[in-house]
Amino acid sequence: MWLYIAMFASLGVRIPFSPFQMVLLNRCDIASSQLHPNSWASIRCFEMVCEYLELPVSVEVFLWFFVLMNPFKEGRAKKGYMSFRKAQGRQIFGLFGDFFHGFKEKYFKVRPLEGRHPFWLTLEGKRRIPTYWSFGAGSNTFTKVTYEGLIPQNKKVADVLLVIFGKNNVNPHLLMGDRYMGMGYRVLMAGE
Repeated sequence: MWLYIAMFASLGVRIPFSPFQMVLLNRCDIASSQLHPNSWASIRCFEMVCEYLELPVSVEVFLWFFVLMNPFKEGRAKKGYMSFRKAQGRQIFGLFGDFFHGFKEKYFKVRPLEGRHPFWLTLEGKRRIPTYWSFGAGSNTFTKVTYEGLIPQNKKVADVLLVIFGKNNVNPHLLMGDRYMGMGYRVLMAGE
């Protein structure tokens, strides 16, 4: 599985992915490297806010707030990364940043250590998440969520998030920290 460095260096994504992240990727049929970094910031912020507020982290609520945009759909020749954009009238987070210009050149490959099972496969060998790009991703009805389609518990979660953040969107940097903050410090190794 290929991943880009910005997911880890700037956005705090870790492997193995959280259960929420894996269910979301599988439901949308997208590989982790297929999502733009700002979408990973939205995913991480959503998880962090729900955990802080002690709310269940729900894929359905996330997909009610965010719509998956696929540049490959509808016969368009445009190529690019998929992204989660705010659903009309339901913004709770601002953009993480526009500085993700060089992320496409910095990838690395993840494979399990010898004798270890890959986290992206079940013990039976069935995939938990896509590991390759899918150009039909997000085209299924599983990614479209309506408020009426939410179960009562998820409606409450959505309502709470809208009340708290609907008018004052969360700045992702406040949640995840400023990646440049540590640049003013020098780490001394033993013996220096």
